[in-house]
Order: sequence, then C-alpha cells, then structure tokens
Amino acid sequence: MLSWDTGSVAPDIVEGLPPGVAAVAAGADGARYALLAGGGVLAWGANGRGQCGAGARLAGPGRAVKAPRAVKFLETEVVALAAGDRHALAVTRRLDPGERPAGTSGGAAPPESSFMRDDA
Repeated sequence: MLSWDTGSVAPDIVEGLPPGVAAVAAGADGARYALLAGGGVLAWGANGRGQCGAGARLAGPGRAVKAPRAVKFLETEVVALAAGDRHALAVTRRLDPGERPAGTSGGAAPPESSFMRDDA
C-alpha cells in the first residue's frame, strides 16, 4: 500500500495502520482509505478538499493527514470502498427496519458528514 508522502509508486509500509484491514482504495488525488474487518473506515494522505473526512480545520492546500485516522460517521457497517480521480465512495450494509437506530429512516447519510465530498 502506498503511504502518503514517499513520492514513490512502489508499495510501502503505512505506519499506524492496524491489523484487520479488509480492503484498501487510493484516490488519484492522493487520499488513501482502508476498510477495517469490523466495518470502519480509516483515511490518510492528501486532504486539500477535506477528502479524508478529518474536518475543515485540517483541510486546505498542502494539508495532509499523515497517519490513518477513523472517519466520522463511518465507524461501522461499511462493506466496500472505492476511490477515483476526485471522489471516494463507501457502501454501507442495509439495515432491516428492526435494526435501525430509533429516529432514523431509510439509511440516508448524516447531514454533517463531509467524508470525501468535493465541493470544488
């Protein structure tokens, strides 16, 4: 897997990546994502547009998330990841009506989630 700052196209060890990674995705914009076996998502790398979901205070030109960190709102239930030129996607497990948390419906993403959104 590529770390965020080596400038190399050869695989490298990613420091801070825990055991139990089920899948990885790398965006062409320099962001990297890992899907954990338990359904959580970690992100690191380029964060100029907030694509690592690390919050606005860590976003901006030249900003990077140097070590894998959990993505808010994607701590569980993710079953697949994909990343492309200027986007990344997380597929979540469909919950049956009896499994949904009280006060929720349909499975829409929380409105405050900025994970991998490109507003440019």
